[in-house]
Amino acid sequence: MRKFLKILDFFLVVNFFIAISHPTTTFSQTNIDFIKFPKNQLIYIKPEFENIVPVSSADLAYPREFDKKDERAFLIMKNNKWGIFSKNQRLILKPQFDKIEALTDTLYAYLVENKWGVVNIASGKFSQPVFEGVYSFFYSENYFKVKQNGKFGLLRQDCKLELQPVYDQIYEVGSTNVYLVAKENKSYLVSVEQNKAIEASYDKIEQPIGFEDKSYGCTVVGALNYLKLKKDNKYGVLSTDFSIFIEPKYEDIKIEENKIVEIKQNGKWGIADQNDNVLVVPKFDDIFSIDGKTFIVSLARKYGIIDLTGKFTAQPVYDELAPFNSSGVLVAKKDGKYFLINKDGIPICNFLFDKIERDYYSSDDYYYRIYSGKKVGFISKDTKVILPQSMTISVQTFQVITGKMLS
Repeated sequence: MRKFLKILDFFLVVNFFIAISHPTTTFSQTNIDFIKFPKNQLIYIKPEFENIVPVSSADLAYPREFDKKDERAFLIMKNNKWGIFSKNQRLILKPQFDKIEALTDTLYAYLVENKWGVVNIASGKFSQPVFEGVYSFFYSENYFKVKQNGKFGLLRQDCKLELQPVYDQIYEVGSTNVYLVAKENKSYLVSVEQNKAIEASYDKIEQPIGFEDKSYGCTVVGALNYLKLKKDNKYGVLSTDFSIFIEPKYEDIKIEENKIVEIKQNGKWGIADQNDNVLVVPKFDDIFSIDGKTFIVSLARKYGIIDLTGKFTAQPVYDELAPFNSSGVLVAKKDGKYFLINKDGIPICNFLFDKIERDYYSSDDYYYRIYSGKKVGFISKDTKVILPQSMTISVQTFQVITGKMLS
């Protein structure tokens, strides 16, 4: 019985892989031979290959997850030449290459006589093997660095050159479509989508990223469409579409998604617009955007809230101030007690607590633990309160026993 199962298993594997039974479409493109199978045709394989290797995300230059969990392609070897079988694309790239490396789940670099080319098995498009190297970037799956005659260029997913290989080096700038290129001892920032470039003689270029305030669980998204520029210990900003550009002249700078810029000058923070017009003269010890229109500011170790004109909507009388949710509710501390306020400084509820902290064991509709003496309760993110009870009760128990109070 066991022997029979082994034979059956071998038969299934053989039927699953390739050995072309009766392919109805065969075509050749400049020495790259494909066989494409119709949608309903059975793909049959016979044991004619010296090696069959499944391609997974781990084989990519920088591992990424494929759209489906099962393996989507196999490298096949015959007579020491490599090809590709893709069950999702229902095609075979016949064994004809010295080496194959996966760039994405549909884009592969191939080696012929020590030169690299690229083939897209989804579209059937390819580049000729003329490159000394093909390289993936960490973020981008739309562009790839190629090397020819010792110089670097950019290749698109459709296997056409976006930037000719004339640069000394090319670097990816974060998860944008902006690249830093070097040529003849000069650096340039190039936006491939906008077809624009500026000279970039900067000490540092970085992409601001999002972060999470662990104290209260409020996620604050950074301005991912902007670049922070540093030169001679001064900072400026450049939008990735090159529509906004502020030369490095500030001690520090922070960018918001609505194109508002927080600037630091002479040790103090203020606010400017995208054209570098100062809206609020730098005079605060620190500044933190709530929604791009209102800001938490600190002054003499006290915290308050201002608008874009610099007017206080909540006076700087709080010892601590932090966002509670995305609806403009904040956690405030004053005289040793915690409570909730809105952006105008008006209390949301009439309760005072010794402490408020995020409960990381709660569900997606997360809760916050509130403490009063030795008792604990909870606040949901929509600010509904379960008053402090026993210290030993868990948030899961509260959701079951008193769920109606939170609905």
